[in-house]
Amino acid sequence: MQLGPVFGNQDLFSGLAVFLDTYNNHNGPHNHEHPFVSAMVNNGSAVYDHDRDGTHTQLAGCAAKFRGKSHPTHIAIRYEPSVLKVPAKWPSLILARFF
Repeated sequence: MQLGPVFGNQDLFSGLAVFLDTYNNHNGPHNHEHPFVSAMVNNGSAVYDHDRDGTHTQLAGCAAKFRGKSHPTHIAIRYEPSVLKVPAKWPSLILARFF
């Protein structure tokens, strides 16, 4: 991992990233609440745009109330044939279906 501006990692990365975003950076109308879990696949050419919370490059995402709890939140990232899941203390989030 190379340090950088995308949640501590380099921008223009290659591979799959799952982001647990707790802060609403988006200026203007927003179609999701925070905290927000999202997935992004990058081939090294897409820039993550913090000002738009990465919504233009995400595969999928959903709101998840994991912040400010009286207990730790644990997640596991699991890829099954054609489905990316992030099970946690909330119902399993199916972030993306690949067909």
